[in-house]
Amino acid sequence: MATTNTLISQADIHTRIQSLAAEIERDYPAGEGIHLVAVLKGGFMFMADLVRAMSERVTMDFMAVSSYGKGTTSSGQVRVLKD
Repeated sequence: MATTNTLISQADIHTRIQSLAAEIERDYPAGEGIHLVAVLKGGFMFMADLVRAMSERVTMDFMAVSSYGKGTTSSGQVRVLKD
């Protein structure tokens, strides 16, 4: 059975997400909406945690992109699949 080493603790990740949320909110004037866009699928979990740490003035969208096509290596060209 393989052993795993934790590089960054769950508590440290949570603290940093809280800090980022506060920093983003501070950068936008009160009363102004904040719209976040994440890349599916890799950014979904981070975006969910970040939005939960922010106020209700946040809206979000997602994009899907691909550089692999039907292959297993990147073509070097990014295609927007959903915007």
